[in-house]
Amino acid sequence: MQSGVQAVKAEPIDVPRWRGLAGAVAMIRDPAAHLASLTEQHGDCFRYAFGGVAATLVISRPSLILHVLKTCEAAFTKSDIQTRYMQAFLGKGLLTLAGEEWRRQRRVIAAGFRADRLESLSEPLARLVVAGLEELATSAANDAPVAIDIDMMRLTFLAVARALLGADIDEAGVSRISEAILRIQGHLVRRIVLPWADSWFRLSGADERHQALRRAGDGVLAASIERRLAAGVPTGEGDMLDALLAVRDPETGEPMSREAVVAELMQLLVAGHETSSTVLAWTLWLLARHPEALMALHEECDAVLSGRIAGAGDVSRLPLTMATLKEAMRLYPPFWMIDRLAVSDSSCDGIDIPAGTRIALQVAIVHRRPDCWAEPAAFRPERFLGPERTNERSGAYVPFGTGPRTCVGNGYAWLQMLAILTGLVQRFDIAAVDDAVAPRALLILRPAGGIAMRLRRRA
Repeated sequence: MQSGVQAVKAEPIDVPRWRGLAGAVAMIRDPAAHLASLTEQHGDCFRYAFGGVAATLVISRPSLILHVLKTCEAAFTKSDIQTRYMQAFLGKGLLTLAGEEWRRQRRVIAAGFRADRLESLSEPLARLVVAGLEELATSAANDAPVAIDIDMMRLTFLAVARALLGADIDEAGVSRISEAILRIQGHLVRRIVLPWADSWFRLSGADERHQALRRAGDGVLAASIERRLAAGVPTGEGDMLDALLAVRDPETGEPMSREAVVAELMQLLVAGHETSSTVLAWTLWLLARHPEALMALHEECDAVLSGRIAGAGDVSRLPLTMATLKEAMRLYPPFWMIDRLAVSDSSCDGIDIPAGTRIALQVAIVHRRPDCWAEPAAFRPERFLGPERTNERSGAYVPFGTGPRTCVGNGYAWLQMLAILTGLVQRFDIAAVDDAVAPRALLILRPAGGIAMRLRRRA
């Protein structure tokens, strides 16, 4: 992935609209690389019409990112990428709602990720990780390469599903939902970068085929809800499904509709498993290519954990492990772009942002700015143990966003990634099969073609 030349210019350049239309194919093939190329040409703030239609302010400047997400966040809301396109295929939930509906739902979801609940999830998560790693060891026997990105996705999806739904979903159901999410993501990217092709997607049947996938996934979740309700009255003190079924509207006293509960569960599954699985896959690939970093991680995990799986109370005791995950997310942020829509006028760095402006914040580019990061393309976990940690507050490092809309489940995501990574590095030595793996920007920045690795049990 390119780093880009990050020139700061007072007035954003207007890229000719025809170039947005001409670049539509490049956006479909590799949107992150196409936008990085445009940034090299036009600087860290420019206007670009996606598909020749959707005029957007494209930003990769830390101060402007902080302005949009935190210091002036009330002037911005989610764009129609989330409230229209994603909502059409993922329903009305925390990812796709805005305004008061979003605030109300966030309070409900945040309660499900309280610190005490994270602590209670540590032990069942550890059991699941141990079982998953034993299966992985069987697959990797006789030095056979394994598709580590697929294995991490399977393990994290099962972990998130268990955290959200307890035992009310089986692995077959998990697999159906996971496949539906992957295929819907690809369709959503095409819909977003070709806004002028709405009629074609509808008339060709592409929309309906992906809606059918969504309905199949929703059906699995709806069946879980019915089983839970048949088992008794929800108290709100169990897993996330129990919390969602127990919540009541403060004004009417009514529970959430089944449709709303399904949408929230689906969106939590989307956001909760793929972020963690891709970060873990990239982390393992980077460690395999940097044996000195892997050795340092072996030493920290062996000394602190003595073979057990890390839990919620181990975060502060594993600084290098946390720094390693952070560095992987800097190089390959799962949310490579964040979109917003200005709802009122504001300005920053001498740039006026009038109401109605579409915003695209380029996370993958700002994470590699050479004026913020020493050797920005290099894998150096120790940078998060030194002065460069200040980038976590400057707008130059936003893998989970920042401000009031920071990912509500990032605490569980950290716990899950920490548990799986510490379990894996204590049990295995790892080696990459391929030296070069290219990123593929869907809704999440995934490894194109997957990541093949060899795992060998440590003595």
